[in-house]
Parts: sequence; C-alpha cells; structure tokens
Amino acid sequence: MVNWSLTISEDVDQSVRQFLAEKGGNESDMAAFVEKAVRRELFEQKLQVIKNRNAHYSQQDIIDTVDEALSSIRASGS
Repeated sequence: MVNWSLTISEDVDQSVRQFLAEKGGNESDMAAFVEKAVRRELFEQKLQVIKNRNAHYSQQDIIDTVDEALSSIRASGS
C-alpha cells in the first residue's frame, strides 16, 4: 500500500464523511471510497480516449472486426 497526502475542499471532505457515516462506515472506509472513485475515473477517461480514437469507424466496422478476430481465434483452436 502507498500513502497519499491530499488536499481537498472542505465541502467534499464533509460530504464524503457524511455519506460514509450514513452507511455505517468509518475512517478506514474513506481510503476504499477514494480508491474506488479514482479507479472509476481512470476507467472512464481511458474509455473516452478509446471512443475518440475509434470515432471514425462505424459500429458495423467494429462489429465486423471483432467477429473476424473471434472467427480467427476459434479456427486456430485456441
């Protein structure tokens, strides 16, 4: 595990603490909450990069490419 030292706004701090308290959580749940939020944000940003990169392809082009790759894998017996 790695320790982070973060500075956040007071209103966000209070909102998170209140949310966790309402769920019966405690101080240790805050790290898990923050980690989950960071993972979600990273996923969303990576997904947006992929969407932007593939924006010029039609949905059918993407489906056809996936189908072709799956057929190739199945044919190789892997």
